[in-house]
Amino acid sequence: MIPGSERSHVARGEKRRENRELPTEGEQPPTSTPSSRTESDSESVEDSSTVTVPGRLRKTRTNAKGTISPRRTTISLPYEIGDDILQHLPPHDPSVVATGVPLESRPSTFKFFGEAFVKQFLMTDHEDYSIMLCGCMLVSYANTMALSGSGTKAALLGLKGQVINRINAKIESSGGLLSPQCLVAILALGAPIVCLVSQDLPHSLSIWDYINITQHAEYLCCTSFAEIAQNAHDERKVHSQAMYNLFSKISGRFRDQDSFSLLLYLSNYMDLTMALQAANHLNTPVIEVASLFPTTFPCMGCSIPAEWTSPLTCQWLAEESSAGFEGKMLNLVGLAHKWLATFLDGDGRMPVPTEDILEQRSRLRAVLETFEPVTKAWCCEAEAMYSCCLWATLVLLKVERLSVPIYVAAKYTRSQPKLTRRMRTTDLSNLWGNRRGLLFYVAAVCDFSTAGQCYPLLCTTLFARMAQEISMLDCSAEVGIKALRRLKFFESMCCDPVAPQESTNLDFRSYLSAYSERNDTRANST
Repeated sequence: MIPGSERSHVARGEKRRENRELPTEGEQPPTSTPSSRTESDSESVEDSSTVTVPGRLRKTRTNAKGTISPRRTTISLPYEIGDDILQHLPPHDPSVVATGVPLESRPSTFKFFGEAFVKQFLMTDHEDYSIMLCGCMLVSYANTMALSGSGTKAALLGLKGQVINRINAKIESSGGLLSPQCLVAILALGAPIVCLVSQDLPHSLSIWDYINITQHAEYLCCTSFAEIAQNAHDERKVHSQAMYNLFSKISGRFRDQDSFSLLLYLSNYMDLTMALQAANHLNTPVIEVASLFPTTFPCMGCSIPAEWTSPLTCQWLAEESSAGFEGKMLNLVGLAHKWLATFLDGDGRMPVPTEDILEQRSRLRAVLETFEPVTKAWCCEAEAMYSCCLWATLVLLKVERLSVPIYVAAKYTRSQPKLTRRMRTTDLSNLWGNRRGLLFYVAAVCDFSTAGQCYPLLCTTLFARMAQEISMLDCSAEVGIKALRRLKFFESMCCDPVAPQESTNLDFRSYLSAYSERNDTRANST
């Protein structure tokens, strides 16, 4: 049986409605996700179980429970995010599966998974097409709900129940042998965004209401939201364990090219999801960082696409200087890439800290600190993207200067207005277009800044789509896993650096050995 199948998938107290309520005309619904302690300008986390909300919001009302939500009007929405989504699922009977609605006709689902995934993997003549399609719709629905606030949890849980029921029926009919297409649906059940959005928020808040109130400066994240995130994390771990067990059992049974390609995608996705969880391990010694990430191998003859390069990737494709804030942003992140390279080179090894390298590091740092923030409250998209990249870079500069973890350095790095408000003015639905790597950079630093302290809807939503796209790349490990590992190594090195004279070999393994010997010496002296 699939974990969670015994649970009810009907939200308590929620009535099905024919239409979804949206903001009144002239009021823009949130297009990104909520703030957190760092996303709320690194404000401290409350110890109480209450949510601090602004006392006065534009076009708002206070309901009987005292929570603040915007006025809404009722209009029709596409079936993909409506309450009647279950009526549009493909038939469960494999004999009529070809009559199911193709993914191309479902705009948000098609956009989430991408044309390459649909053409290569979603075959309507496959006997498990309906199971795979239901899983794809589940992840897409959860992501759309988290990004825009549209949809209802009743519909989400109903869709989740359909996926579980269909997989259980397949297990019974096949004697436990599942195809890679079924594993895609199981992967969807354990997707971080699905587990997170499935949780009940405190004070009966909807996702839309939560997105709205967290955009205001008076909002402070409370411990009850962090507990909800932990519950989602625990649920994801149960599904992940089941997924790994099933994957190991069937990976050698399907040898055709289509199945092999789909299994490779699943492996990439699981590895990247594991790497993303490294942010939850706080104060990790350098000697233990490697154990937090899956094993990777060199990407022979494969270059990183220009759109995915960032200060965290081993490669950086310099571009001709652009005008305005875009050029300023590219100059900033290019210098940040050179600065981080003085800590770890492209192969993940620590260069010998010679006087030249230390002088270069100091010089680059001085230049990076001269970049001025955008002070006006509302700005264009290019200015907002620059502000987000500047915030992430300033956090890392403070990590090195103060020798503290990222989540501590973020408390001393404020953004006015909030980081989430800045990000809402950018094209999150398209992942910053050809600047995807820079959004990954900002989201990774933000995720490390808020780990275990908030309800991470913003980062989880962004990573859901980025993990899907990165898993389809030939160089997925270079773009995702190695970039996150470099960030974690940088943080640990700054918090407990090895003295320069103790690191005399370019090989990073020697660096780890020196670190271990130093710890042994300390222990013996104690």
